[in-house]
Amino acid sequence: MVAQSGHQIFDESYVHDIHIHFDQAFYWDTLCQRYLESIDLGPLPDSALGANDPLLSSYVIIDGIRTDSVGIRQKGYFSNWGADSSLKKPLKISFNEFVAGRTFDGLKDINLSNAFKDPTMLHDALSYRLMSEAGIAAPRTSFANIYINDTLWGLYVLVEQINKTFLQEHFGNNDGNLYKVIESNLEYHGSSPEPYRLEFEKKTNESLDDWTDLIQLVEKINTTSYFVYADTLSQYMDMEGFLKTLAMDVSLNNWDSYFEHGRNFYLYHNPIDNLFHWIPWDYNLSFAEQDYQIMLPDSRDRKPLIKKSFNNTILKEHYLSYLCEINQHLLTLSAQSSYIDSVISLLNLSVRNDPNYFYPAELFIQSINISYNDSVEIAPSVWEVSPIKGLKPWIANKNNFLYIEISNEFFNCENQLQISSLSILENLFMYPNPSSFYVTLSSLEDLAFFSTKYTLYNSYGVPVKQGKLETNILQVDDLENGVYILEIIAPSSFSRGKLVIQH
Repeated sequence: MVAQSGHQIFDESYVHDIHIHFDQAFYWDTLCQRYLESIDLGPLPDSALGANDPLLSSYVIIDGIRTDSVGIRQKGYFSNWGADSSLKKPLKISFNEFVAGRTFDGLKDINLSNAFKDPTMLHDALSYRLMSEAGIAAPRTSFANIYINDTLWGLYVLVEQINKTFLQEHFGNNDGNLYKVIESNLEYHGSSPEPYRLEFEKKTNESLDDWTDLIQLVEKINTTSYFVYADTLSQYMDMEGFLKTLAMDVSLNNWDSYFEHGRNFYLYHNPIDNLFHWIPWDYNLSFAEQDYQIMLPDSRDRKPLIKKSFNNTILKEHYLSYLCEINQHLLTLSAQSSYIDSVISLLNLSVRNDPNYFYPAELFIQSINISYNDSVEIAPSVWEVSPIKGLKPWIANKNNFLYIEISNEFFNCENQLQISSLSILENLFMYPNPSSFYVTLSSLEDLAFFSTKYTLYNSYGVPVKQGKLETNILQVDDLENGVYILEIIAPSSFSRGKLVIQH
């Protein structure tokens, strides 16, 4: 769905100007104190944690448009305390904090990312761009020079908030339950909601306090057998969206995600299709140096959703197909160089004027083509060299690495579906269903099925029938009674649905 809000603020064609003004004398000390009291880095007991309430800004001016009485707070975790004494902390602007229902450009909140550990300023923006190109519901980004009380604070990355506005524009509604993960392997802890409160925050319908849907999903993730995993889980979760996001996380070396630490994602239970949808979040640490084997042997046993998906034939092949698309068409220099160059040109002057840029100013342009050794303080007075590879060499090397990894799985990308225009499950309609002799195929888009390929999988994920469709009628009288998955692969689209055979 095309977004109706944020057209101005997420326009990437220019660098925005945001002026924040406080009347308070010690506004920065207050912001820092509220943030520190709201997180637990070890010394603070849980009972000492504060709410990190936004501080009242007398006004905010965005691209010349003034809004009075706006909430400002510090945000983030590693990007905040890792920035240490730097003034360039990540921030959040809340337009409706002190004036109920108010928005700016249709938005209630805007996140200001400080691009910590990212000399290119591109990790968030490029990651979300790639996911959007892959058909994943992902936040939008842009860039802004931030001023506080007329002092230039620095260049920030603006990132769209995952909230009801985002849900409405991507899923057509915002009535369902939205959960933000704190840290979770998606393991089943029983039917009580209490253990899940430690792993998730409920972001919508909070007053109802009903966690039944999430608990049911996690139970199915953990208790469903490998053989029927694709069929069963697809009744509770958009598995294509999860697998595409996982393939993107692995391709981007985004270790600060579900596959490594079990964090930085949302789950939305969409009442329209009654499925949970995976929403990616927080990509400032993507494009890391360490490559990950695509089948994730070091984390698979800790992540039941990954382990069982990889042990199901259908889901594993879909995951590998998404990796093929990323490797061949999305994460390539030919596809992304023009965008990278345009952003670097756009931001160059702002970076040079940024008093709190985390690196030498000349590194900004160099970081696109040249590697850099960063120093990180991992303990008091203990420093570790952390290499940051130039972005374009990183992409080239990653492209080769993915090609080898996919080949090691004996998977031929040339013969697999491409996801650039992937249709989703409900786009494929079959009737009659259940069927005994034949099914007629149609779709919401009235796609032509002629000269397309089809594959029928049984409940064990084993192909039992395949070939080319010359008409939109498929004979099924030779199949035994049972539940099957029918895949239709057209030149520019892919559809999938459940078919019941009953003689």
